[in-house]
Amino acid sequence: MIDLWHVGFVRQPVADSLDGLRGADITWLPDPGSFRFLADPFGVERPNGLTVFVEYYDYRVRRGEIHHYSYDARGGLTAKGTALVRPFHLSYPYLIHDGGELYMLPEAHKSGVLTLYRCTRFPDQWAPDAQLLSVPSIDATVMQADGLWWM
Repeated sequence: MIDLWHVGFVRQPVADSLDGLRGADITWLPDPGSFRFLADPFGVERPNGLTVFVEYYDYRVRRGEIHHYSYDARGGLTAKGTALVRPFHLSYPYLIHDGGELYMLPEAHKSGVLTLYRCTRFPDQWAPDAQLLSVPSIDATVMQADGLWWM
């Protein structure tokens, strides 16, 4: 069995989508080509548009990377490229805004650790900032409540 995914976004509040997306104006990310798929989208709204970070998986190398796709206010693709590549599989590029900084907590369970990356140049340069766990972790999701971070 081969997994195939198609990633898109809708510029409307989530609450407006609860009854379905019939009639919604969906912007689909470009098809990555044969033997590849995109999955696990996370978006960042910026003054000049929206950037979507995704897992880019290639069956030929059997490893995921994190790629970015940037769109203008009208949904036109303005840039795309590689955001983060490691010698192990990456997926689920969970994004965190804190203290004016942008961080990414990608799933990288085959590395054996959970590493937080800080954006050093948006959207294509990310540097390891902290090792949060020294155990394999899958799709770690964090939130802040009452001044504490929860996973």
